Amino acid sequence: MIWIGGHSRTVRHSAFLCGERAYAVLINERENAFRKKPVLNFFIRRFFRIAPLFYLAMVYYLWQNGLGPRYWLGNAPAITRANILSTATFTNSLNPYWINSVVDGGWTVAVEMSFYLFLPYLYYKLNNLRKALWFTLVSLAASWALVWFMSKNPLISDHRLWKEYLYFFFPEQLPVFILGIVLFHWIKNSQATAERQERECPVSFSNVLRACSALLLVESVTGCFIPQHFKYAVAFVLLAYSLYLKSPKWLVNRLTVFLGKISFSLYLTHFGVLHFMDHRHLTDFTGNGLADYFIRYFLLVGIAVIVSVITYRLVELPGQNIGKKIINKLSV
Repeated sequence: MIWIGGHSRTVRHSAFLCGERAYAVLINERENAFRKKPVLNFFIRRFFRIAPLFYLAMVYYLWQNGLGPRYWLGNAPAITRANILSTATFTNSLNPYWINSVVDGGWTVAVEMSFYLFLPYLYYKLNNLRKALWFTLVSLAASWALVWFMSKNPLISDHRLWKEYLYFFFPEQLPVFILGIVLFHWIKNSQATAERQERECPVSFSNVLRACSALLLVESVTGCFIPQHFKYAVAFVLLAYSLYLKSPKWLVNRLTVFLGKISFSLYLTHFGVLHFMDHRHLTDFTGNGLADYFIRYFLLVGIAVIVSVITYRLVELPGQNIGKKIINKLSV
């Protein structure tokens, strides 16, 4: 969930939202005069927002999956102490065999933490919309060239695993994070010059949706080399901005706002729920594929929400409170 103009806008979890939210948090730290160490405070907030639940997920998935071989380990026989330590320090994204082998879906957290290391520098450099847009294009071109070169020169023998790693690793995802900064400046500019923009360049909810539709149409016709996940991120930027302009009740309501609050818990726990459903044979109910799919989906969501509410209240919130207490002590 992100906060825009005093209203909650719940949007599907995506890297560009991490960029927007983290950028806003860092700016708030900078603008609070009583905060003596804004960058340090930012890292403290991010660590205690993410690490407590992630460490719990590490313990759970090591118990669930054991230490034996798995897809992401390639030919390695087992999880090693170095692998666990790397995951705990969020450096596992540097190794194609470690990036996703301890915590199911853990690659996103590792890549997100890598982005946070660069965010203070980006905060000073990308201080307006024009710079953020240019950096988006530069990072997109650089990531495309890097992925092309590395795909031709793999560092491991498993080519399928290497291809997936090149999708997951930080340089490939960086342009998506930068789109979050673009979204931040776009909204900030709109708030600062709302009246002038209304007169000179009117933007409406329907216009933004039309732009999104045009983007998807161009993609379906041209099939250009721009990575698919980047196109989705652009679509989500347009969706987020449209929700800033107007919040339809069917998209923004108590339920979606609530799901936004527990979205991190939902992400990390739903893999465990899927594992539980599979081992309890909660997959086939009617013999009809489509009907079974919807039953499985709503069952997954229902169980995952219950588990996520528990982890959110018992792990996430206490972790965030610890971070706040540390910041308050450092501010004295």
